[in-house]
Amino acid sequence: MSAESSSWSSVQKFLEKSDPQTVDYFQRTKWDERCRTASGLAGDMECIALDQVANGLNNIVRVLQFSDQTRWAARVHIRRNCSSFDSSIKLEAEVGTLQFIKEHSNLPVPRVFAYEADENNPMGGRVHTHGTAPW
Repeated sequence: MSAESSSWSSVQKFLEKSDPQTVDYFQRTKWDERCRTASGLAGDMECIALDQVANGLNNIVRVLQFSDQTRWAARVHIRRNCSSFDSSIKLEAEVGTLQFIKEHSNLPVPRVFAYEADENNPMGGRVHTHGTAPW
């Protein structure tokens, strides 16, 4: 997750170039709550959501940084053209796949620290938080 990648943009540029549904998901995400949750998982280190955002068709990724300079990715799932149930199943399958690959191969995959498949949670939507890929 190189900070120099051309895939990353500032929050302002991200909001200017994104479609309305993506902007809505970003704005209703409670980034402070995501940092509190991540901080608890990382031994209560201070956490901030950086001004680095990227997205694909169904996800928004924002970089979280801890006081020791460790970075994690908070991935917000955007539900497009599917039911809430299907979206939850998809997230659980993605997390399960990452965990399976990590446990049964030598392929470099990020460690999933936490995920929430229910979009009605204190963080404001479906998310999984993971470390950077080890390459």
